[in-house]
Amino acid sequence: MSELGSIKPSDVQRPLFDTPWQNSERETIATNILKLARFSKKDCWESFTWEDYEKFCSHHVSNMEHMILDEFVGKGYLSKNTEGVYNFTNKIIGVYMMYCD
Repeated sequence: MSELGSIKPSDVQRPLFDTPWQNSERETIATNILKLARFSKKDCWESFTWEDYEKFCSHHVSNMEHMILDEFVGKGYLSKNTEGVYNFTNKIIGVYMMYCD
């Protein structure tokens, strides 16, 4: 089974700490998109847009957060199509798998 199908967002129970990024801002963004996926209607790795992210977050989002999402794309943790839709990749799911109980 592929990693995308092996866990659901709700399976990730432990806080993202000491991740491959070794950076609290990136861990926070990764947590935010995990929560976005977790609270989607299907608790699955559903695609999302920057606008979805902005609406979901309870804080005022910054351009730095958008830059980090695009950095995740550049490093293969997310993919992004020409319409600006982000998709989770096996690479980020592999990180999340380390935080399942």
